[in-house]
Formats: sequence, C-alpha cells, structure tokens
Amino acid sequence: MFGRELGEVRVLFDFIAELRRNRGLREEFLADPEGVMSREGLTEEEKETIRARDFQRLTDAVARELGSVAAVDLRSWVPWFPPRPRITSISPRSGRAGEEVLVTIYGVFFPVDARAELRRGDVRVVGAVESVAIGRQARITARFTLGEQTPLGLYDVVVHDGEDASEARAGTLAGAFTVHE
Repeated sequence: MFGRELGEVRVLFDFIAELRRNRGLREEFLADPEGVMSREGLTEEEKETIRARDFQRLTDAVARELGSVAAVDLRSWVPWFPPRPRITSISPRSGRAGEEVLVTIYGVFFPVDARAELRRGDVRVVGAVESVAIGRQARITARFTLGEQTPLGLYDVVVHDGEDASEARAGTLAGAFTVHE
C-alpha cells in the first residue's frame, strides 16, 4: 500500500510506477480501478486526476509531487493508463431515422476530449459532443443526426479517447441504442 501513513508524499507517482512494474496490480486495476485506487490510499483529488484521463493534468500532478518538471512522458511510459472509457448506460436508448437525438452517455474514465459514435457493422454515426463531465458521475452529451437512410436496428455506443481512435482505447456498450422508424 502506498498510503500516507508511511510518510510518502509521492503517492500518485509511486502508484503509477507500481502499476507499470507489477502486472498483477495492473490487471487488478484494469478490472476494478475504483477499488484499487481506494485500497492503495489515493486521495479523492488523485483519483479525480486519474478519472479525468487528461495526460497533461496527470503529468502536472506528478510533476508537483516530484517538485520539478516531470522528465517522463507518461503517455508513452504507461500507454494503457488510465483505463479506457467504460460506458454504463445511455439515455434515451432509441431514436427515429430522419431525426436528431440528444443522447447522454454515462460511465467512468471518459477523456475530456471524448468522441462518441453509434456503430452497427460498417455503419458509423458520429455524434457531435456537446459536453463531457468527468469524475465519479461522468457523462457525455452528444447530438446524433440519424439520416433517413440510416439502417434500422441495434447500434453499439462507442466512446473514443479524443487523441487515440484505436479500439484498444475505446469503450463500447453493445446493442445499447436502437434506430427505429
């Protein structure tokens, strides 16, 4: 445990370094980030920094802990950290072809520069992200324009890291949205 009772002031840096070194802890963190962060003694501010998925903010926080400018690019040092977005629910869960629908996507670990889309096979409907709220009650509000020719049926809801469109950095809620007549 990296708790403050040990007198450590570099808790966030040490936590990230231990995640990098310790594969078991990393796997546990990826499965239950909130539980691991709590168990390891991170403050709410440190947890919020991780939840924000903003590498500049994370680098700045580590630099403050170290008392200097961080000499490490955390993005390349720990490319899997913080965990990819997790979508827990959306509202509304459907929309009519030929109309525009404002969707709120709920979850955790949404990046501040998130991108959202509806996906069904090769069909992608990219949403215009209007707002992103980070933290424990993270949510994205995105406006989706469903064209008249948009195929009807179930769509996955996908949240991408704004800088990295790879599937490895995306969160998906399968079959969560329906386009209907």
